[in-house]
This record gives sequence, C-alpha cells and structure tokens, in this order.
Amino acid sequence: MHLKYKIISLCLLRCLFFVLALTGLNQIIKFPTSLLWLNLSAIAGVFAGTKMARLRFKAWPVLVSGIIFFILLKLAYQGLEFIIPATDNIFWLYNYYEHCKLILGIFTLSSILTYFFWRYRYLYAIELGIALLVIVGLFAAHRQYHLDFLKLVNNLAWSYSVPPLAILCSIGFLSFIAVVAYNFLITSIAINRHALLFTDNKSFPNWYSRIFNSLALGLLIFTTLILSKKIYSYHQKEAETSTQNGVGEAGEPGVSPLDFKSALGSSNQPAALVRLDSDYLDNPFSPMLYLRESALSKINEDRLVLATPNFDLDISRSSVGQNYKRRRTLSTFKRSELSHSVYLLANHNNAFTIDYPVKINPLKLDEKTKKFKAAFKANVMAPQFKLNETFALDVGDSNWSDEEWQHYTEAHPDSRYQNMAISLTITANSAVEKAFIISNYISKNAIYTLAPDHEVEEKEDPTAAFLFGDLRGYCVHFAHATTYLLRSLGIPARIATGYLTDLSQSRDGHVLLRMSDRHAWAEVYIDQLGWIPFDSTPEQVESHADTPIDQNMLDDLIDLLGTDEEIINDKLLKDELVAEEETPFLDFKLPKKSTLLTILAILLALAIFRKYYLYFSWKYFKTGNPKLKRFYKAMSSMLTDLGLQKQTGETKEEFSHRIKKKFDWDSKELIDVLNMAIFQQSNININDID
Repeated sequence: MHLKYKIISLCLLRCLFFVLALTGLNQIIKFPTSLLWLNLSAIAGVFAGTKMARLRFKAWPVLVSGIIFFILLKLAYQGLEFIIPATDNIFWLYNYYEHCKLILGIFTLSSILTYFFWRYRYLYAIELGIALLVIVGLFAAHRQYHLDFLKLVNNLAWSYSVPPLAILCSIGFLSFIAVVAYNFLITSIAINRHALLFTDNKSFPNWYSRIFNSLALGLLIFTTLILSKKIYSYHQKEAETSTQNGVGEAGEPGVSPLDFKSALGSSNQPAALVRLDSDYLDNPFSPMLYLRESALSKINEDRLVLATPNFDLDISRSSVGQNYKRRRTLSTFKRSELSHSVYLLANHNNAFTIDYPVKINPLKLDEKTKKFKAAFKANVMAPQFKLNETFALDVGDSNWSDEEWQHYTEAHPDSRYQNMAISLTITANSAVEKAFIISNYISKNAIYTLAPDHEVEEKEDPTAAFLFGDLRGYCVHFAHATTYLLRSLGIPARIATGYLTDLSQSRDGHVLLRMSDRHAWAEVYIDQLGWIPFDSTPEQVESHADTPIDQNMLDDLIDLLGTDEEIINDKLLKDELVAEEETPFLDFKLPKKSTLLTILAILLALAIFRKYYLYFSWKYFKTGNPKLKRFYKAMSSMLTDLGLQKQTGETKEEFSHRIKKKFDWDSKELIDVLNMAIFQQSNININDID
C-alpha cells in the first residue's frame, strides 16, 4: 500500500475510535451538544493534528496555541456579554458559548492527541488500550442477554431486520479487525521523531515478507470470522430462551420448551404485531389477552412436555408458513368467531393465535412490509363469558376416553403436591372453585423474580424447589406448580405457552408483542367451555424487566400495514393440515433455466460490446481531439489486457517509459500530442501522427 493511503487509512481508524469514545461517553454523561457535531469536530481534529505533524510543528507551540485558543474564546464571550444589552433571553449567548466551547474543545483535544501520537509512537499502545476499554464498556450492558438495553444495537437490528445478537457479534468482529488494522498500519509506517518524516517501514523490505504478513493477516481475519460465527451459534439458542422469560418455542413431542434456570435476559425486543379485525369486548381476561402457541400435557419425569398429536387437538401445531384448517369440531358454547392477523418481527417456527384456531392462512408480504419476517391470518373461536359463570360448571369433557382422562389428570409422583392441594381447598365446593383457590394462593404468596437461583440437581424436580422452598420464580415455576396441584386433585390441567399482552397499550386494534411478553400459564378444561387459563400473577415482585410499549414504534409499524392478502392453497379443501415444502409467504420462485440463459447471454453481449467500444470507438470520430483521446483509451485498454496497466499517480510519460521497456514501442509522440490537445485545446488530426 502506498504511504499516502496508509496515513489516510490510519487517520480514518483514529476517527472511528474517537467516534466510539464520544458515543460511549454520551451514554454516561449525555452531552448537551449534538453528538454529530462533536464527532465531526473530533474527525476534523484528527486530520488537523496529522497536518501539524507533517508540517513539523514543535510540541510546545501546539500546546500553547490550544491554551491561547480557549483564552480568546473566553474573552470573546465576555466581550459579547458586555456589549449585548441584558434581556430576558440573554441565556442564548451562554448557550451558544457552551456549545462552541465543547465543540472546539473536542477539536483541540483530538488534534493535540493526534499530533503527539505521530511524535511519540509509544503512545499508540495506551490509546489502543483505551479504545478497547471504551468498546467493551459501551456494549457491556448486553450481559445476561439484555440486548434491548443497547440502543445502537437495537437500531441497527431494526434497520437491517436481523437479530440483535447478530449485530452485536458483527460489531465485535469489526472492532477486532479495526484494532488489528490499526496496529498493522502503525507498524508499517516509520517516523523520524525529530524530523517528523513519514516513510515506509524498512523492517519488511522483501516481497516474500510482505506476502507472509498479508497471508497471516488474512488467516487472522478468517479465524476471527469463524469464531464470531461459532460464538453467535452457541449463544443464539440460549438467548432465544432466556430473553423470552424462559419460554422457548415448542419442538417435538416429549420435549419441553421451558427453562427453569433463569429469565434474567428478559428482553423488550419487538416480536410481532397483532391486528384485530374487530373489537373483542367480551374478553373474559380483559385487559389481558392470551395468544396460545403450544400446550404441555404429558408428565415426563419432573416436568411437563409436549404430548403426541393424539392429545391437545385445539393446538394447530402448524408453522407460520403453513395453511391450517381444523379437522375436529370443538364446542362453540360461549364462543364467537374472531379474526386477527399476525405480522412477525422476529423469527418464529410456530403459529400462535387467540384461543381455538379454526383456520390459518399465510399472508403475502410486499415491498412495504419487508421489515416483517412473515405474516398469517387466523380465524379463531374466542371465549366470551364471565369468569364467575364457570363456578357452576364441571371440569373435563364427558366425551373423553379413559386414555384422555388419565392423560390430563396424571399426577406428579411427589405426594407433597396432593397434601398441599387438599389442605388449601378443604373448604371448596366445586372443582372450579378449587382451581381458583390454588391459583390465588400462588398469586398471593409467590415472589416474581427473573433470577430465582435455585440449586437443583439435573434429575431433581425444579418445581419442588420453588413451591416447597422460597416461592421465588417466574411464569415457568408458577405454571408447573399450579398444574401439579390441580392434577393431584383429579382436575384436568395442562400448561400453555405463547404470549400474554396488555390490550390497554394497544392502538386502534393493533397490539405490539415483545419477547418479554413470552409466557407460560396453567389451564383447566371446563365442561363446554374448553381449556381456560388459570394464570397465577404474583402480587410481590422482586425483579421484572417489563416496560411500557414503545408507542412510536407501534405507530410506525401500523403505517407499514396494508390490506391482508391471503395465500390460498387448494389442499385446504381436504380439511387437513397442509405442510408445504416451500415457505409460501416469501413468494419467491427461482427463474427458469431458459431465463437464466437469456440473462447470461445478455450480460455476455454487453461485455463484448463494451470491449468493442473501448477498442474501436475512436474510428467513429472523423478528426480532432475526441478521436485522439479515444485512440489513447483504446491503446490503454489493449495494454491492460496484455497485463500492463497505468498505475495510480503515474504520469503518461512514466507509463510510456514502462511500455517501451516491455514492448519496445515508443509512444512518446502520441503522449506529447495528447498532452498538447488536452492542455492547449488545439485540434490535431490523428492521421498526422507517425
């Protein structure tokens, strides 16, 4: 690399480090001046300091100039304050003075530091250490997967529609590469400290040394890229669970998506936008709204897991790109049809809806809605009753088989659950009343915390450590404890997973779901009504990451939506779940083979035409300077194809000498005539050249 470009590259990296440093400080002390102006002043200071170093300024005049500069600024402010008459709006002068002082202070600081950087080379190690500390400090808030705390990461993730963790890993990779490039450029430039002369470092004079260093640098970058990808893959699965209140996505039967360890990374990252097609005024849980994704009804050792498709027939078990139509008629007592659309802002494998889905169809996304990952429209049978109407009803379904009754009432083998349940519900008159008593008990006595820190061995019951211990936990603990207590009394119960949101924060029927809205809750099957949430909500809260919904973001998302256009599939006529091999919501098809060949032929024709134009376009000019210039370009293009290209900064005369050495062709006469045509604007006939 040419010395000039090395110096410019080094200056740009210094500018990057100053910008990162100012951005980090702004997160701590909040500068009163616009961060953009401060960054521009720092960048200007870097190039000013470099210029002073190249002009061989001495150190003491630089420092004295900075001090005098601020003294003059202070005197100018006091002079203006004395001249301008006092008014009620006199603070505008002080306001401008403070802004100017900060902007000019950043400029002076960055220029002086840059000057001393060139003069005293060992200072770069200190600067490099500070830069690394700033980078680490700036993104330290991501710990425990609190990625939503990083405004910069969230903004980039939103702009480019990628996961915040991917943005964070990319920033780490690019920061490391910037530091390596910074160090590489510094060592490749030699500086005479006394004369302040910049030269190429002579410690790598041989061409094979340069190749070795280039290969080593390339290998380092490649290795770092692979490590960054591995780090992202390793943490992605953990982040997807811990940032969702310990509620992951459902998988295969026999597996639980719930995590008992910690929900400390609870994140307010946007997950989806729900559009209700009509008002849901008779919602029995108002203002809360449950959107069910999956159900866990099979006890496997010490936790509930997904059952086989023979059970939980109200769950669609469909992906976001599948068409679904219910195969079995369910009770519609106290239920009415409701339709809603879901626009996904984060990757989801499974569709989620309000209560019983009847039909789910993917929606087409256009250019306007490209920020969404996918979308689907659901028609559901939503419950419309009052909770106090359930006390007189029985639990379970009279149409269930013995296998189904046994499945939903299978109790935990630990007898402590039954003993506690009996003691709590001894005065209850009905099974539904018992369910309310158990749910209310946990609500009043449990403590909500994102980090319960229970010491549980791998094969021990994590729910027992919560229920018979300190009662500290989050939704996963509450749902398991409630379900186990209910089943010990013979009440059919299960755990549902999905989203729980507050409709009071909706806007015109639109609800913004966040990862922190991921939820797990207990459900009881009530005769005729079906599965009804019995969700314990602790009155005591130790720690919670919930924050109000960003209404500005909600408004922006609403503006992106248009008319829902469904993707219809003829296989729906068979009244069965249709799993398509391709994701229909992407609406993307590979071009046909003939189309690809046509495109390649067009590109090849354009390439040939361009080469023909470069070689022979001079023939289409009769006389004059244009023909001469085109002829020179044609000769240059031919020489480039022969492996002899004009280098950056090389004059035409120098290029002519290289041509003569390699091809024994003297092009001096052509160069002289061309220079005459360019600089003297005289019309010359190319035919006059020998």
